[in-house]
Amino acid sequence: MIPAARLQATLDLMHEVDSVARPADAAVPAWFGARRYIGDKDRGQILESLYALRHQGRLGWWLVKHGREDMPRTRLLAWFTLKEGRTPEQTKRLFNGVKFAPAILMDHEHALLVKLQGCTIDHPGMPEEVRLECPSWAADPLPRRFKEAHSFQPSAVISARFIDRNGAARPA
Repeated sequence: MIPAARLQATLDLMHEVDSVARPADAAVPAWFGARRYIGDKDRGQILESLYALRHQGRLGWWLVKHGREDMPRTRLLAWFTLKEGRTPEQTKRLFNGVKFAPAILMDHEHALLVKLQGCTIDHPGMPEEVRLECPSWAADPLPRRFKEAHSFQPSAVISARFIDRNGAARPA
């Protein structure tokens, strides 16, 4: 697969994970099972991208800050700029609309990339639970349970995980 095709596959898989009413660890193997033509190397890279984009709290915060909807495509665009440090022109080359590639960037998407350029995924104005990728339902109980160490608990799950080629998470 060409890099742009892997991006489109990542977007398709993100949409599947976000839209089905089952856990990601069930949706991912089913999605790959229906696409047996995707090779092991490409599966690995798609999974790595999918796992990296799980930073929904921080990416979502940036998107809301700039008046954008948190969708797989905008999340991926924000990730390229905030975490990978790509320029709008580098991203534009991948979103070129050719066969199997993501659709060409819209003007408002390019404007978002320009606004995010030079920023990092973390921002001092982020609430702590967003910075730590802590779900809202756990934001109150964690400090009570873990006292001073509560900020280390959610941040531990932000680090990379080992994922097999079929999408199953493996212990690090």
